[in-house]
Amino acid sequence: MALLFSLGISLASAVVVIAISVMLWRARNSKREGQVAIVASTALALWSIATAVLAHRGVFQPQTAESIPPIGIALVVVSFFLTLCLISSASLRRLLSNQTYLTRLNVWRLLGIVFLLLMAAGEMPALWALPAGIGDILIGASLSRLHVISTVLAEGALRSFSISWV
Repeated sequence: MALLFSLGISLASAVVVIAISVMLWRARNSKREGQVAIVASTALALWSIATAVLAHRGVFQPQTAESIPPIGIALVVVSFFLTLCLISSASLRRLLSNQTYLTRLNVWRLLGIVFLLLMAAGEMPALWALPAGIGDILIGASLSRLHVISTVLAEGALRSFSISWV
């Protein structure tokens, strides 16, 4: 059963990486932005693979209840690296600022069902899995409708609301 969940989570991660890569590629307007999209997609794929391997080896398990969670350290390091990349690359900032693609990408949140499946298997506490899983599913399911409405209205508060909803 654990193997099935591992494969499911790996598949979900691969789908998200591919979707982000496609979004970056479609958002490009120049050769330079195409190169940035390829580099960013490759870095994202490598990060996803490295994270999966490290998780499988138990690297993210805290040594003691009092120790700093390794996953927290990893998230801080990745956030810092992403911030540096965004500060240093105008092309990457532009690629990631397309509101239409960003809204569509949140459909991946339908995969919040993974949290509920992990909870059912006893791998994740319900206190976290229920709000995260149900919330992600609701957001993913509602975004396509909100995006259509906001695109039709194009201006005004509803468009802002749909963007902030993400």
